[in-house]
Amino acid sequence: YQHVVTEAARPILARYAAHPRVTIRYGSLLTNGVPRGGFWAPWHGTVRQLVGAVDVYHANDFLWPRPGGIPCVTTILDLTTCTHPETHKATNRWRDARKLAWAVRSATRMIAISQATADDVVRVLHADPARIQVVYLARDTDKQVGDANPAEAIARVRQQVGLGDAPFVLSVGTYEPRKNQARLLEAFARLAKTHPTVRLVLA
Repeated sequence: YQHVVTEAARPILARYAAHPRVTIRYGSLLTNGVPRGGFWAPWHGTVRQLVGAVDVYHANDFLWPRPGGIPCVTTILDLTTCTHPETHKATNRWRDARKLAWAVRSATRMIAISQATADDVVRVLHADPARIQVVYLARDTDKQVGDANPAEAIARVRQQVGLGDAPFVLSVGTYEPRKNQARLLEAFARLAKTHPTVRLVLA
């Protein structure tokens, strides 16, 4: 597994991607033609130019090279830039348009995180359903991942963010209209009247 990253991602990967089977490559404009951020570049080269002779390339939200004979896979979270463009910034719409066009043109397989997204990919992008696989994001709850003692890790994080033992509602997402935090705050205000110990956590 090779992951091409920018300088800003180094400390994160040093913590979470340290594994004998993981090779981290730090890309730059000089080493493989990838500028910082990458998505705005008009030309992304080929997979071989980006990461070398790999078996499969997984494209995320920023780099969409020409396959050049190497199978490519991409994950599509949603098509809200197409179905609800008014809830997105212009840069989001422009970037997604490039990614989705690349997916239809170049991806061997497309991963959709829900059946609704898979249906949208077929309906909006006119993609072949045979190229789409639904893979949900949640892990199995009976498998331990990360810390050897999950209970201690959870308690430590609770203390760090000031939650203690209080029950909480967690919202994870960017602060944009499409995430609807305003409605979440309205709902939480109603909940807090009958459940005063519940906390709201925005991550």
